[in-house]
Amino acid sequence: MNFENIKSLKIILPLIVIVATMFYVIIKAVKQSKSGVATEKKTYFVEGMATGMALGAAVAVSLGRENIPMGISVGMLLGMAAGMNMKKKEK
Repeated sequence: MNFENIKSLKIILPLIVIVATMFYVIIKAVKQSKSGVATEKKTYFVEGMATGMALGAAVAVSLGRENIPMGISVGMLLGMAAGMNMKKKEK
């Protein structure tokens, strides 16, 4: 392995971990909603936050490695705001 492969691995590995965590959180939220864990309002809070985190990390990586923490936090905030404002439809 040369230096370029290690540099690419340092960028790609955190994104893989973030995406895997995002899928885990979404699947867990879906299972909880199907099992009868009731909340007052049905929103896409968790899904929006996870999607925002992944998109924020992707944008931050494209802008430079030093921007990743800021990109993840801003993406999570924007995703949270979008998810809270979208209501789930009652079946």
